[in-house]
Amino acid sequence: LAAFGEEGKRHGATVVLLTRPHRATPREIQDNPTWRRDVPKYNEALRRVARNAGIPAVDVQRAFEGRQDLFSDECHFTTEGHRLMAELLHRELQPLLPRDAS
Repeated sequence: LAAFGEEGKRHGATVVLLTRPHRATPREIQDNPTWRRDVPKYNEALRRVARNAGIPAVDVQRAFEGRQDLFSDECHFTTEGHRLMAELLHRELQPLLPRDAS
């Protein structure tokens, strides 16, 4: 993840990391017998890397935690979930956009 941020910088781009949202809470998903049990660990690692490397991150998991109504299955959004995701990204990414020089 840190390498993504460095590669972006080399090419003049700002990389923004996003945590992986899930309908189940981090505590609930830890008991899942599939790869999904590692989602909370991945999200924690992503937050740590972003903080340590100075890479912007949007914590989608925390923004959607407890909102099972926004998911059509374990990890895909409903129409309302997509709308709220777009609002979240707009709000979080707006400060990262370059200011108009004019």
